[in-house]
Amino acid sequence: GGKFAIMITFPMAALLIKSWGWESTFYVPGVACLVWCVVWFLVVTSKPKDYRWISEAEHNFIKQSIGNTVASKTTNRAPPLPLRSILTSLPFWAIFVAGLGGSVGFFTLLTYLPLYMKNMLHYDMKSSAAFSGLPYLGFIILSLVIGYVGDLLRQKGYIRTGTLRKVSETIAHTGPALCMIGITFLTCDRTSTLILFFMAVTCQGGENSGWIVNSLDLSPNFAGTISGIAGAAATTGGWLAPVLVAALINNQ
Repeated sequence: GGKFAIMITFPMAALLIKSWGWESTFYVPGVACLVWCVVWFLVVTSKPKDYRWISEAEHNFIKQSIGNTVASKTTNRAPPLPLRSILTSLPFWAIFVAGLGGSVGFFTLLTYLPLYMKNMLHYDMKSSAAFSGLPYLGFIILSLVIGYVGDLLRQKGYIRTGTLRKVSETIAHTGPALCMIGITFLTCDRTSTLILFFMAVTCQGGENSGWIVNSLDLSPNFAGTISGIAGAAATTGGWLAPVLVAALINNQ
């Protein structure tokens, strides 16, 4: 869903800039987020049984799938947070580093792909926006394919969960890196550059079957906490990537 939003936001931003100026690209999405928050608070519930539109079959399926992982059978309360065990766990730090590294690569492409399209490949703003958003369709498709095929292979016993996570994360990190290196040898060839950019963003779709869901494998009881810490590390790419790239290209 997030990547679909990015895909449509690039061309939408180009239209907003032409119609109402660059400021509108902040106001319009900002208002949309506020509207979304209202809907979220009105619709979302803490427990499946409290959701007014859930069917009995779906509620039973969720209850049977989750079991008693959240609360203790005797106290009906969540177990205490083992923070020391989390912070001394190597698999946890693998998630942390993967989230940080992946976000730097992701935000580098997100921030500089439109600029590269405009300044180096000389696309106009509208064309640049359309092409910049298109690769995220590849991200969505690969995420769905790896998720479905990976689960199928796991269910049949052809691959272990840990192996699937590692393969997915390798695709998400190594694929974009090789594509970005390849672009430096293309001397601004438009078609080849667009193909490699598309492949770079598409490969990042592997992360949805990698570090993003790995916290559920490690500890279902504390997946929210682990995801929160790793997610906080991942958000640093939003400010770190532009700073690093600006320093590398000397603010050009």
